[in-house]
Amino acid sequence: DLSIELRIDDGTDGDLLSTLRIFREFVDRTIEDGDPDLSEAEAELISYDISSLELVEETDDDGEVTNSYRRVEFTRTLAELLGGALTFGDLGVNDEFNLRVEIETADGRIITTNAPGTENFIQVIVLDCTLLNADAPFPGEYTINFFDSFGDGWDGAKITVSIDGGSAQEYTLGNGTSGSAKFTVPEGATSLDVEYVPGAFESEHSYNIADPNGNQAAADAGGALGPVVGPVGIAVCE
Repeated sequence: DLSIELRIDDGTDGDLLSTLRIFREFVDRTIEDGDPDLSEAEAELISYDISSLELVEETDDDGEVTNSYRRVEFTRTLAELLGGALTFGDLGVNDEFNLRVEIETADGRIITTNAPGTENFIQVIVLDCTLLNADAPFPGEYTINFFDSFGDGWDGAKITVSIDGGSAQEYTLGNGTSGSAKFTVPEGATSLDVEYVPGAFESEHSYNIADPNGNQAAADAGGALGPVVGPVGIAVCE
């Protein structure tokens, strides 16, 4: 289950606020050739009357109230997150469920954000497989396949790879519509950190990463905002 505790503190026990809303969006980032795009547009998932939420009061050793806030526990099972149209089998590496929180004030103003860099990411394993890299990186040669829909390379974007905390090696597509690069994880390695670093014209970029067995270990089909910025989840299945 996904469980998130939301605390709302406006200094007046929530009297300045009216409604808390949570929105859900699904982004399909593993679209193979000929497959449909299963992405689902953002829609309201649930709303709360803030004044009716649990009021929590924190006290000092003398029993005096030092702080108070409204609290709600938001919990959803995987089946509930999938909704009516998606199934577990539709999910792939780097697919996203985006949950956005919005607060409406008593005078009708909206407080929210969807700006890059303001997100909190929780990685969830959605593959029905035995992970060979659950405890340590799987050794061998990995292949990064780059794609650019305009045909002029990655415009400064890159994928960085760091093994055992060492200096990050940078890989990119210098020009053209596609290309590949390889990196090797040695036997005995204890950590593998792969990250996507954005550049210009992000909507043109996409990639996938093949594991040493030739199977897909990660993929991001990009989209209007481009690939997900930051850590890339690597899944090597048995």
